[in-house]
Amino acid sequence: MNILFVCTGNTCRSPMAEGILAQQIRPGDEVLSAGLMVTEHAPTKQAVAVCARHGIDIRGHVPRQLTASLAEEADLILTMTASHADAIRRFVPQAADKVHPLLAYALGEERDVTDPYGGDEAVYEACFAQLAAAIAAFYDKGRDA
Repeated sequence: MNILFVCTGNTCRSPMAEGILAQQIRPGDEVLSAGLMVTEHAPTKQAVAVCARHGIDIRGHVPRQLTASLAEEADLILTMTASHADAIRRFVPQAADKVHPLLAYALGEERDVTDPYGGDEAVYEACFAQLAAAIAAFYDKGRDA
């Protein structure tokens, strides 16, 4: 399975989600992340620090712009917000059936993953916890299926 996490700039939420899942991924599965409007060249220092505290190294992450081919190659596209999912469905209509907001897909919650951009490490830590809980919920279910 090829899982793609998508957020706005690919500097906080989606790289953290990619890092979390990369620690748990089954052989043969793949995980990537991308952004809808990439302008930065590295993950935020707060995202790097919070991930490092959890044993995840995202220092080498290079933010990636979402392309139609990335979306088409993914088996599952998990977004940080409902508006991200809507934007992808408009951009790549042929991928619409595999695009889901992460919290709705994993936990049945109709809310967005909190955007920590511009916040301190405590805000990033809360976002990390939210991501980790959602990823554990959906990936563990898939592992048991």
